[in-house]
Amino acid sequence: MTLHEFGTENGQTVVLIHPAVVMWDYFEYVIPLLQDRVHLIVPALPGYDEVGAGDFTSVEQMCFTRSVTAALRL
Repeated sequence: MTLHEFGTENGQTVVLIHPAVVMWDYFEYVIPLLQDRVHLIVPALPGYDEVGAGDFTSVEQMCFTRSVTAALRL
């Protein structure tokens, strides 16, 4: 998981967590309004970050792996 931080010099910290099915930049219009007043932490939840795949495993990858494993046992 990647943490995107804005306004790190400010004392009060606010964590913005994006809803499912959208990227962390869902807050692109809110961040500029708040970053001068508070320290913002916006985590990019696994699977929702264009920076890198990280250790996220999609449902498709799990199903494929199970299918291959099951086929090899035959």
